[in-house]
Amino acid sequence: MRISSKITFHMNPAEAEKILSPLGQKTVKDDTMQVAELFACTDKYDSLINTLKELNVDYGEFKRFVYSKKEIESAELLYAIQNAYCGYPQPDDDFGYIKVSYDLNSGCPNCSHGLLQNRPLRTLKPKMGSNDIAALHWEYEFIITSRLKNIIEQEGLTGCEFWPVIDHRKNIDRDDVYQLYIAGRMPPMSIETYFTIEDLRKPCILCGRSKSIIAKGQKVYDRATLGDIKDFNRTQEWLGGGYSVHQVPIVSKRVYDVFNKNKIRGVRFEPVKIIG
Repeated sequence: MRISSKITFHMNPAEAEKILSPLGQKTVKDDTMQVAELFACTDKYDSLINTLKELNVDYGEFKRFVYSKKEIESAELLYAIQNAYCGYPQPDDDFGYIKVSYDLNSGCPNCSHGLLQNRPLRTLKPKMGSNDIAALHWEYEFIITSRLKNIIEQEGLTGCEFWPVIDHRKNIDRDDVYQLYIAGRMPPMSIETYFTIEDLRKPCILCGRSKSIIAKGQKVYDRATLGDIKDFNRTQEWLGGGYSVHQVPIVSKRVYDVFNKNKIRGVRFEPVKIIG
């Protein structure tokens, strides 16, 4: 496991070129916003950070864990992460899709915390491209092709349902894509999981929720609690902050193996740690 850091800063392209080119990083020629991505354990990373500090240049960092193929393939459980997006739920004006696809009594209709879907999602034509799976913006629900639906059914993967996706303009079910509705539920994460809890700038005006909760690093589970999990599951915890709060998908190695064997595109995986 290594830590990759995406570093952003503002600088004149000509000056940025002198700094980034020796590090093997490209310069944005038509903007002052520059972006470099380097592993945090390297001399190149240290060089860039030290140079920015010496020049008194403000910078931002987004760090993520990068796992080796061996680490991913040896994991019993994995976090499934959208690698592609295919559009927005409809109607998208003022989050109108919430009223037509979600149970407003299950959670907060303003910030979406605890809000459960109880009706099919409506979309414009999903832009799947070459992907068999892609997520919708805002809710991160997975949309899949008929091909992937057939593969999941043939392999007998558990914990999921195939919900129709409604063509918002024609008001009919689409016949080329489905929602991969994840019905399985994970137990609570282990206390060994590192959560960061931060105050939101503005608490929700309806439910008063005022905290952003993020699971940093690997998600951790106690083995003794995993007896009833399926191949597809959602976390019990609602993660995120503001208007981006959801239960993230955790899948079995069987899912990873099936997706890998069939060269499914549009999703990537990170290993989940199991202790005990």
